[in-house]
Amino acid sequence: MRKVAIMTDTASNIPQELAEKFNIKVMPFHIIMDGKDYLDTEIDMDDLYARLVTKENLPTTSFPSVEEYLQVYQELSQTAEAILFISVTSIFTKAYSLALEAKEISGRELPKTSIEVLDSRTGITHNNDPAQAEKLKELASSQFQCDELHVFEALAPAVVHTGQGLVDFGFYVSD
Repeated sequence: MRKVAIMTDTASNIPQELAEKFNIKVMPFHIIMDGKDYLDTEIDMDDLYARLVTKENLPTTSFPSVEEYLQVYQELSQTAEAILFISVTSIFTKAYSLALEAKEISGRELPKTSIEVLDSRTGITHNNDPAQAEKLKELASSQFQCDELHVFEALAPAVVHTGQGLVDFGFYVSD
């Protein structure tokens, strides 16, 4: 049994290869399109951008439920003594608070598993505008001493709410 299982959500934009390499569990968000609930990992981004341009049949989003967090906590508790969940920032979504709620419940259901939930508040994302994101990265790098600064395409939940062209960022600086 390993000491710690790490999990995050799709808003972290962690590449699938890295998640697999480091055995990181990734929680998907939900996209509701044409009355059907999809995991955001199943969405064709070209189709999503096309819908946003036409402004017809716009999808909505939903974060994972407390039950979904509990299910993953239970799954990970079978192979690890502790779980660290790194959440998308609580500023943008209720996912962080739901993960905390699931942690409280799991304290009763999984008393031998320590669970920590961390609010990440990081990342540069872009909605179909990588050139602008790279410009922002260069500007941030020239103005701040950043230990790490990464650029990612925003995933479907962010795109649904912000449309094309949004660029936002965060970075990591060690003490």
